[in-house]
Amino acid sequence: MLSLRCFSVLDTKFDVSYLGDIGKALAAIVTIGDFDKLPNKIRISSDRITTDQALDNYEKIHGVKVTREYVSKADTYKKAHELYDAGFNFKDFGFYLQYFVSEGDDKGVAFSKNENELINPGESLFKWTKFGSI
Repeated sequence: MLSLRCFSVLDTKFDVSYLGDIGKALAAIVTIGDFDKLPNKIRISSDRITTDQALDNYEKIHGVKVTREYVSKADTYKKAHELYDAGFNFKDFGFYLQYFVSEGDDKGVAFSKNENELINPGESLFKWTKFGSI
């Protein structure tokens, strides 16, 4: 059995993108023709998931049970600032990702909007990969 301390709110969604979708989106962007209609920032997302969905999928794939301990947003914020004030250390990268998830939309790894429809109208060029489908 594995144990994990989760530094994010249970139902906070974040965006995930599969490498294949990123490549297809880049191909669509460079062949769009009229670059003037593209925004300066292009956000794409294969799917939106929660931490629990990611852990559920991990359990399914690896045949293990992960016990979860959830840390409050306030405690996560405090720990993030303590770590950062001590100097960035790459060993804390996983924690920083969880911190950005806990911040919610437009503050890290979750977007309130994306350009999926602009790049791939009605999924006419390709189907976005859904989490857990591969």
